[in-house]
Amino acid sequence: MSEFYNVLESLYDSGDLEAVDEYLSSAMAMTEPLSSERAELLVSAALMRVQKDELDEADKLLSESLKIYSSLPEPDALHAVALTTKAILLSRKRDFRAALFAFRQSLEHIRTFSGESLEYARCKLNIATVYEALGDFPAATTELEESVRILEEHLGPNHETTKTARADLERIRN
Repeated sequence: MSEFYNVLESLYDSGDLEAVDEYLSSAMAMTEPLSSERAELLVSAALMRVQKDELDEADKLLSESLKIYSSLPEPDALHAVALTTKAILLSRKRDFRAALFAFRQSLEHIRTFSGESLEYARCKLNIATVYEALGDFPAATTELEESVRILEEHLGPNHETTKTARADLERIRN
């Protein structure tokens, strides 16, 4: 699968999104319908659709991917990626309540597979953004505080990501 992603990345970097679509379609034809590989390819295809601003098609692909992940007998770490992508898409569509639900699901998967990692902190940042959009500033503050703590542990207090999150926290507090 890594060779596939090298070719996909090369095609994507070339800017030829049609070639990317064709490559993804042929790769999907070679996977089992209810496999983690198929679900992963669907997420990749959805990301390409987002790049083309084809949000409805991206949403369909993500929904199909999430159905596959939910049906798998063993949990899959990439399920969190699909959930996060779905949540970001929902945020772009301004469906913040549904986005919050998807981010929360993603957060649980991330915690299961990687604990309080950088990915976990980033998901917390996304959740804070959704709470802010909903006007729930106390909840946004709580999420940002936890994210800043984790970012400081992993990146240190002077890293740009940590400083940006801390600035967002101060902005929300004021």
